[in-house]
Amino acid sequence: VDVDKDGLSDVAKTKTLVIHPKLIYYINKNSNITLNYSGTFDQRTGGDMNHFKNTSIDTLYFVQSKSNRHNADLKFTSNLSSQDNLEIKASANYLDQQIKNNHYNFGSDQYIYFSEATLLHKSSKMDWVFGANFNGDRSIKKSSNLFPQLEDTDFTTLGAFVQTTFRPTAKLILESGFRFDYHKKYKDFLMP
Repeated sequence: VDVDKDGLSDVAKTKTLVIHPKLIYYINKNSNITLNYSGTFDQRTGGDMNHFKNTSIDTLYFVQSKSNRHNADLKFTSNLSSQDNLEIKASANYLDQQIKNNHYNFGSDQYIYFSEATLLHKSSKMDWVFGANFNGDRSIKKSSNLFPQLEDTDFTTLGAFVQTTFRPTAKLILESGFRFDYHKKYKDFLMP
């Protein structure tokens, strides 16, 4: 849309579609599984208004952006007893992105994933959480040598943790925890 009639679009021409279904399955009165999916499909074009005319080859400048994002997550929850709760969750995200103008065409794929399992144990004075997680991020550029400083990345992290909440009185709460992570590139991390 060229609001001020200067020959350049002020607002990009946009086509967007979002899909977001959710499914919840109750296994029994204590356990359930939730599955979510979200898909976002987006195309945007802006620049010289001549670019929008099918017959015109006289275009000073244009930019096109196309992205397809898929995100899914899964969660399992189970009340094992009145004091114990198990939760397992995972999510994955995939982004396919392409940006193009008169001078370059850049594309990349990105994969992000996360998973975690936790066990919560409650008592009158103290709660404990034990857990482990695995997550990662992978990025792959699809352009040849356009941006040589951009490199493909592939990072993963494996972790374990324990956390406690202690209630010695009704007005005093003490929390402490310990976490260990192993990163593919940066190696070990300990966090008290």
